[in-house]
Amino acid sequence: MDATDTGVDEFLALVTADPELVRAEFEALIDAVWEPPPEPPAPRPAPGFPGPGTPGAFPRGRFRPDLRPTGAPRRTERSPPDRV
Repeated sequence: MDATDTGVDEFLALVTADPELVRAEFEALIDAVWEPPPEPPAPRPAPGFPGPGTPGAFPRGRFRPDLRPTGAPRRTERSPPDRV
């Protein structure tokens, strides 16, 4: 073992003797290299409800209001008959 090895060992022992210093140096290195994480995306609106800025839009499915006049018969669209 020569004088250089002894100096390196003493230096490593000195640096690693304080865990708070090791943690602070580690955090400084990581902060210098890594970028902060991106902001999380905005939450999506619940399915079936119009998003903001869609005036007059109605939700789909069972939440859609019945706009027919009272007592009006319900009409359903039929497909054309099958050809035989």
